[in-house]
Amino acid sequence: MTQPHILITNDDGLHAPGIKALYLALKQIATVTVVAPVTEQSGVSQKITFTEPLRVLQIETNGSGITYGIHGTPSDCVQLGVNAILESPPDLIISGINQGANNALTTFHSGTAGAAREGALLGIPSIAVSLASHTSTDFSYASHIAVRTAQLILKYGLPQDTFLNINVPAKKKEEINGIRVTSLGMSRFRGKYKADNDHRGKGFYWMVGALINFDQDNPFSDTAALQDNAVSITPILLSQTNNAYIETLKQIVDTADFS
Repeated sequence: MTQPHILITNDDGLHAPGIKALYLALKQIATVTVVAPVTEQSGVSQKITFTEPLRVLQIETNGSGITYGIHGTPSDCVQLGVNAILESPPDLIISGINQGANNALTTFHSGTAGAAREGALLGIPSIAVSLASHTSTDFSYASHIAVRTAQLILKYGLPQDTFLNINVPAKKKEEINGIRVTSLGMSRFRGKYKADNDHRGKGFYWMVGALINFDQDNPFSDTAALQDNAVSITPILLSQTNNAYIETLKQIVDTADFS
């Protein structure tokens, strides 16, 4: 029986521990091809490179797959992997395992989620996986969740307009309070910046703003799940149209004077 083929990428960079753990776990169930950024690309969202060439570095060849380093973004890796590097599309794309949560509206900024969204736009079932810690290097349970979810999606598939966003608490398996199917929480970054000067006296800014959650009372959100030490699995639609508002907006526009 032919093994499924999974393409994996991330935004923490080719040598990040999360993608290494993901690769080792997934190669037990699939042929795995790594196409990942050479450098860290956190916060680049779904950026695609149009104005400069994409350079590819083949890092390693082994029994389960080939590793490619791309001088580009996570979404570049997905596009290049699917449309140039691989001979045929993969059965599944997984982005991660990110070091740090990608819950609520941070998914709009996340390169991890952006890569999964890019995969879904190509019509390929796609998953983003994040460990909710910037310091923990124990990706064992998050890898387990990624593998099990991959098996489920390979069996049941996903709607073509949907990708999955998974956040795993940085806890031991016995400390996890179950697995929840959740909605995206509501949040925004508070845009605070710290001014400083470089060694030549030139000014610059560091972003130091914090994530502000403003739906604390929503027990069904991914944020609430993480706060309860539960794994969150959120199905995210590609379309961002507010269909419920269309008729109201039509009435406003139809009665307005645009002359």
